[in-house]
Amino acid sequence: MHFLILVIVIYCTPLFSANSADNVYKPPVGVEVGEAEFARWQQEFLKQAQNISHLAQYSDKSSSSVTYINRLVFGASPYLLRHAVNPVNWYSWHEDALATAKKENKLLFLSIGYSTCHWCHVMEKESFTSLEIAKALNSDYISIKLDRELTPSVDQYFTQALELATGSAGWPINAVLTPNGDVVWIDSYLSPDKFSKTIKRLAKVWQVKPQVISQVAKNFSSQLKTTDASSEVSWSIDKSISIVKGLINNIDPVHGGLKGDRKFPSATIVQLLMYQYQLNPNDTVKSHIKHFLDKLTTQGIRDHLHGGFYRYSVDTLWQQPHFEKMLYNQALLISTFSKAYQLFNDESYKQVVFDTISFVNQWLRSSDGRFYSAIDADYQGKEGLYYLFTNQELASVKEIYKESFVWCSFNLTELSFPCSTSKLTNNNRAKQALLTKKSQLAKPHIDKKFITAWNALMVSALIDAYSAFDDVTLLSQAKKLAEVLVEEHMYGIGKLTRINYLGKASGDAVLSDYAYLGYAMFQLYQDTKLDKWYQLAVQFYQKGSELFGKNYRGNELVESNLLDDGEMISGHAVLMSLGLKLRAYGENNSDTLKPQMLKLKQAVMNSSGSHFAIHELFLKNEFGVFDSKQYFAQGKGVVKLIKLANKVTLYIQLDDGWHINSNMPLEKYLIPTKVSSVNGSISQLRYPEAKIKKLGFSKTQLSLFDGDFQISANIHGKSSLGEKVELKLQACSDKLCLLPEKLSFYLPTK
Repeated sequence: MHFLILVIVIYCTPLFSANSADNVYKPPVGVEVGEAEFARWQQEFLKQAQNISHLAQYSDKSSSSVTYINRLVFGASPYLLRHAVNPVNWYSWHEDALATAKKENKLLFLSIGYSTCHWCHVMEKESFTSLEIAKALNSDYISIKLDRELTPSVDQYFTQALELATGSAGWPINAVLTPNGDVVWIDSYLSPDKFSKTIKRLAKVWQVKPQVISQVAKNFSSQLKTTDASSEVSWSIDKSISIVKGLINNIDPVHGGLKGDRKFPSATIVQLLMYQYQLNPNDTVKSHIKHFLDKLTTQGIRDHLHGGFYRYSVDTLWQQPHFEKMLYNQALLISTFSKAYQLFNDESYKQVVFDTISFVNQWLRSSDGRFYSAIDADYQGKEGLYYLFTNQELASVKEIYKESFVWCSFNLTELSFPCSTSKLTNNNRAKQALLTKKSQLAKPHIDKKFITAWNALMVSALIDAYSAFDDVTLLSQAKKLAEVLVEEHMYGIGKLTRINYLGKASGDAVLSDYAYLGYAMFQLYQDTKLDKWYQLAVQFYQKGSELFGKNYRGNELVESNLLDDGEMISGHAVLMSLGLKLRAYGENNSDTLKPQMLKLKQAVMNSSGSHFAIHELFLKNEFGVFDSKQYFAQGKGVVKLIKLANKVTLYIQLDDGWHINSNMPLEKYLIPTKVSSVNGSISQLRYPEAKIKKLGFSKTQLSLFDGDFQISANIHGKSSLGEKVELKLQACSDKLCLLPEKLSFYLPTK
């Protein structure tokens, strides 16, 4: 179910000295650039020289007194700036590239990657710094370099094309396109020899028999087109139930996670399984969830010294990580372990949450509160070296400290790292003793661009942790981060952008930016009651809806098959979830919700993929939620369930001016507030003392609950699978009564 994603990172030696008088700056090889235009490039290059020089320290390119400059010097990401000194005549995405290709009747060459992609930079070193290959590209192609993290919508389209052509997907993506932007050929990493032969052969065919190239592109494009999502579909919730069953069958019963040689800490899978367990508790699902989480907690996929999670494990045991760390992984796993704590009441999950938050605050948090996007795996030219220990280093560490961890050899070398915690002890002094060995080293390269969507995930992660642990500092940090993220949108440039790098905002926001940030705004509104967060949630939902089911190809929006639920969480599922929540709060958005739901159903019915977040959305929409913290009365009331030993308590808060009927209303026609358990395992219910009031809409006195109060009960029986508790109520103000509601809660259990 996972694509092969090759990401190891970049190597390090200085490319040039920014202040050296020996440097000769030239335009791309074999290309005539006007004096005024090249002077503009040089001027921008000099502005960026210090940063480009810094980035070059993490590249394995040889030092040279000749520095080529191309128009990527205006790029707003470290990935693009690294290629700004290639001899290739790079264009950034859609910067007059298609128009130029049509005007000159040339094929397009598109190369997609990102700043922590090892094979992207191997190909740069081998092919894009080659004068021979650069001459071929500059002569026969219009070449485009794209940062997938800056323009994910474009990347998504070509990722689908690569998977269609080769059966798998990964980066770099290299493609030859017609001047209209249709795919002729697409592949991933290629050796210099194979790459050179490919581009020369295709260029020759284009010159001699362009109709052959056009027909190939036409045939390929027809396979990428999606079914019209406006038609009705034969949909049943059984589809989602079947996907969950298939997912459970694909779980590795021995090592946890999905079966396969590579293991990803897939938050969407865990969260779907946790919902399925709440919906239908059984020992099999419970054991899969806890086994999965325990592997993430204890094995090498987690950094037991510095904190945080690596992107994935290259072995089936979760012990050999690929040492890259991504912000989105940390955010999604903070949310996942927070929810797991509420479900299973396991203190080790709480420790994971706070350790991971501490890690991102220490390593990725900037001075203004936003978070950088990633940490490279490579260090001084070797993968993972920063995290590895030599035998000599370990010889000076006390044996008792070393025994606090299980040690794994890295790639059968004498280098090793703590890949698990020992069952004997987990001494903090042991951790500090080992960290001291690394304290004098400079940190690995950190990609210091701010990605809106990934930072929005951190807002949600902090709120999820706050909901689980009632730590107000987490809510405070979430609010501060949200303020910074929307500051430019509200007071600066007047729109939401995709990234900000070195103070420069760039790239139009995409659906995931609007979806994740809108959802986070809604969460903030629920916990703060500040109307500005609600209004932003509505605004971002509306903007995201304009992009729903769409994707970019060339310069136009086309239908997308919504295949965007892999390591990340589906932006479409998150936006749809936000829309449903807004409707429950009184927003009249059915005109957008109905076609959105239809598009999602169409997508999953026409796809063989397993879109976990989308199916979780379908299941929740059908069966409801069972979270320990829930809102009712369009957000005017909130309930939090706490279970301690054999007692369960529902803590209820109602806004001023709102109430619910007591458990014993004075009139028979009024709906009483009632707590019950599905299997009858609670008893001795204790309701608060009712308040007797006469309100504006009633001529008679009412027995009601308002303000802050609690309902408690005893639990009998010791089922390892827990129990569901239901709360039935009807909320009213002085002027109106809302429809009756039923909230269902799952009692946490070990």
